[in-house]
Amino acid sequence: MVAMLMVITGCAGVRGTQGTDAPDGHWNGLMMRDGWERPLHLDIESEAGAWRGTWRAPQQGSDMALREVDVRGEDVRFDTDKLRFFGRLSGNRLSGTVVDLPAGLPAGEFSLARDQPEPLPDY
Repeated sequence: MVAMLMVITGCAGVRGTQGTDAPDGHWNGLMMRDGWERPLHLDIESEAGAWRGTWRAPQQGSDMALREVDVRGEDVRFDTDKLRFFGRLSGNRLSGTVVDLPAGLPAGEFSLARDQPEPLPDY
């Protein structure tokens, strides 16, 4: 009985961070920093209860792994090698602030929209 209760409780906790308002998916948008805007692309997914992802800024070239992806309800935090992103999820929008990790100072903002899969045609 105790084991069954633990399984049910554990599943309820997972569902809370992976429902329709979870940050899974491909995101496109902009990072605004020091008076300039740059495209920003993210892929975020959950695997075995842990969040992970990759990011790409066109000036960086190839995809790079996100570090320490943390999802708590609508709050999403992740790091790159030099930046920390604090975001708030609202449906298919993710936006927030950017902090320069070495300096520990605010560095800008970001705003992303989740790609929506094209609906399949009815036959």
